[in-house]
Amino acid sequence: MIASNHPLGSRECARQLDIEPARANRLLRSLALSGLLTQDEHRKYRAGPGLHVLSAQAMRASGLLPAALPAIESLRDTGLIVALGVLWRDQVSYLIHGRAPRRLEDGIGRVGTYPASRSGIGMALLARQSDDAVRALYATANEIPGFPGGIKSLLAELKRTRSRPYATAFQQLKQDQEIWSIGVALPHVPEAALALSGPIAPDQHADLAHRLVAAASTINPSKYLEEDR
Repeated sequence: MIASNHPLGSRECARQLDIEPARANRLLRSLALSGLLTQDEHRKYRAGPGLHVLSAQAMRASGLLPAALPAIESLRDTGLIVALGVLWRDQVSYLIHGRAPRRLEDGIGRVGTYPASRSGIGMALLARQSDDAVRALYATANEIPGFPGGIKSLLAELKRTRSRPYATAFQQLKQDQEIWSIGVALPHVPEAALALSGPIAPDQHADLAHRLVAAASTINPSKYLEEDR
């Protein structure tokens, strides 16, 4: 529901979740009664006031985004997209995703979820998991984005990723330029990673990864929250 770009009806929600429409309707009505969802004039559901409160309090409690802003700012001179994200199952959810000359705050919450296997952030965080955990994650997937060879080729790439301090993900070929994402897991936040993406030549990967590693090492939400008391 929250990842959708438009309000959803109960039947559409049931299809996406692969559950009975009656069950989806009960769940949605319960969430609406709690204030987490609300209905529009077409009786479709969207985020309610309770979710905004929950989001604000979660952001305050974690301290991740404010602690990361100086590190993100330090990478904007690359001219590449700078992103901070967390892994949720087989998807990356972005806290911030943007590039200069846009304002830094314009990138907050700008992008929805994205397949982890196509993302530098996702690959860096998947590499922190065991092979068995990754197999279980993709056990019911018909395909793995970016890996036509399936789970075997994904696990091989994750093995390579674990041998170095950064992950890479090829995203697309655009106007004869290779679009890559380079991700580095945060040492102080196991569930989050920092990334640069854009037209990056392979011989630039190591230098940009070095900058990412240095920036990621400065992101410490616990220290930020202690200093903010």
